Amino acid sequence: MSSTESFLPEIEEAYLELHTWLSSLPDRPDYRRKSIWDEIGELLPESSLLSAAAQYYVFFPAHFFKVAHTLSTVIGSEMLASRLRFNPRICLVDVGCGAGAASAAFINQLLKLRKEGAITQPVELYCVGIDVNLRAIALFNQMMLRIKARASTHGIELNHDYIPKGDLEALIQLKDKLDKKRIDCWKQPFLSDVFIMQVNVVSPFSKRFAEVRSEVEELQRLGIDPSTLSNDHQAFGRQEATAYKQLLEDVAIDHLHIVTVGTDGYETRVQEMAEAIKEKFNSAKHNVRKIEQGKQTVYYLNPKGSYWKEQCFVQSYHSEFQVDVTTIFSAQLEDGEWAAVIDIENLQLAWARARHHLLDESLADEVEIRLFEANFDESLEKLRQQLIAYAAEVIQPSDRLYYRLPKAPDKTRPRGLSRIEEEILSTALIQKLGARLSNMTRTSFANKFSHSRNGGETEYLYENWFKAYTLFINTACAAARVPSSHLVIRLDIKSFYTRIIRDQLREIAAEQLTKSKRVEWLIRLILSENIDEHEAGLGVVQGNLSSGFFANLYLLDLDGFVARILSCPFSIDESVN
Repeated sequence: MSSTESFLPEIEEAYLELHTWLSSLPDRPDYRRKSIWDEIGELLPESSLLSAAAQYYVFFPAHFFKVAHTLSTVIGSEMLASRLRFNPRICLVDVGCGAGAASAAFINQLLKLRKEGAITQPVELYCVGIDVNLRAIALFNQMMLRIKARASTHGIELNHDYIPKGDLEALIQLKDKLDKKRIDCWKQPFLSDVFIMQVNVVSPFSKRFAEVRSEVEELQRLGIDPSTLSNDHQAFGRQEATAYKQLLEDVAIDHLHIVTVGTDGYETRVQEMAEAIKEKFNSAKHNVRKIEQGKQTVYYLNPKGSYWKEQCFVQSYHSEFQVDVTTIFSAQLEDGEWAAVIDIENLQLAWARARHHLLDESLADEVEIRLFEANFDESLEKLRQQLIAYAAEVIQPSDRLYYRLPKAPDKTRPRGLSRIEEEILSTALIQKLGARLSNMTRTSFANKFSHSRNGGETEYLYENWFKAYTLFINTACAAARVPSSHLVIRLDIKSFYTRIIRDQLREIAAEQLTKSKRVEWLIRLILSENIDEHEAGLGVVQGNLSSGFFANLYLLDLDGFVARILSCPFSIDESVN
């Protein structure tokens, strides 16, 4: 026999508190009685508070433990933990949420993983409950509020929303809510993982499917050719699958996980739903992977306050159910520029160059470098996985160390020592996309990127600066000897690095370097943090390996402006002595 599931204390407390809340309402429903089981069939179609409360009392535990079993055994605790290890932000769409059994089970599993030490970093979970019963939405809201306070003590930040409509009607609002969370709150180019939980909603889906077929038959009797209508009536699940496809394509989602659970004669419908999803997403735009499908049995303890514990005195119980878990990968994951930046070989080369640069600096944190090297392969793979999951902490700009470096007898220059991760990622970015800047600065004496030696890359990102400086001096002197055809002007930009407007720099970088939203996200992350002793929104870190690159990028328009004013772009003759 499998292990017996039970509520964690945090969930059990919330479950009992919701009963207390229901009993405190002026129009409190009379649902905690043995005879409610005989009435439940008639109550199910209703949108009353009694219907919502009765379903909570009778069905919540069984629905909860089916999802808990699916997460721990079907999907697997290790698989879930591995995703959360690098992707601390998850969206959960609870279709036909009722009082939130599926959402509560997901949080229960997160709490388990946290307590077992399988995930150690804070987790953000965004739940959206969808239910046509307004009173069920009220129960969902109360349940999430009660769990939220308890989950936060374990490093789980829970935020929730709700849509009091049927699943298909809720689609537009759902898109808006997911987009708002992605853009405004998490500031990510894509949502890495979205779970759609369809738990015991196959029955109402079947009823809707029967109604659609009946309507089509009626139209056919009235002379309408069925082939001129949508094909939703031809197979169960097509309407829902179409809605999920629209969701994946309209909202920027990398991985969409659809979990379908059915019981009580609807097991076949679960398989039909899975086939409809596979058929609908079977195109060049998507990749479908079946995680699991089949019959499952879960053993559990009925919690305090449940119908089966209070009225039937049944301590332990088991439920059989059919489950399907399907993951759809968006074709937008095929992002060539992003793949090149996060390629492990590119990151390895970036590490070598970042390390070399940091050790050449006036102030270097050799301890941090050695700690990174101690588990080099793991450290680099962790960095890569954090990028794939759009983890903002991958850069950790708040850990920069700022200091002043002498510039003249009475002046100093602000410098910054970045975390090794920031140096690696900014270098990885420049290695793959920096050549585009080189093509735009052919008439400039800015540092050039180093060339491979004997078929291999060197630990230098740039050619030696003195070579470019010497060439500039020689070219300027040669030009000055021909006064009738050349004009030499000596200019300097006062406090240039500290006055760069980062919003403008981000826009220039996005426009000139990439078409990838993911790469734009990384650029924004690198240039996001305010800098000590700089005005808010101004300046880039001096001393960072990428600072010269971004400075040259920022000067592109100025270089072009000067060239237009003089009507004679610089010509570089490397033969000048």
